[in-house]
Amino acid sequence: MQNSDSGLTASLGRLSWDDLRLLLVVASTGSFKSAAMSEALATNTVRNRIARLEDLVGCRLLERSPSGAVLTHKGFHLREVAKEMA
Repeated sequence: MQNSDSGLTASLGRLSWDDLRLLLVVASTGSFKSAAMSEALATNTVRNRIARLEDLVGCRLLERSPSGAVLTHKGFHLREVAKEMA
């Protein structure tokens, strides 16, 4: 049986390092707004780039709520891979 995260890792070549880094910032700050402020970007830009990243990997990377954003299991896995690349 194939590891459920192997497809995620296989798609890394198509991903933008800037978008992966932005995922790291959202994960560490816990919100799109805080990540946007940290990176001097509009909140909508952050949301759109994370949405594009999720489209490319074919799954949700963050669970969104009124109190912020938390990594999903696959988001956590991708964050670990991105941290190794940094």
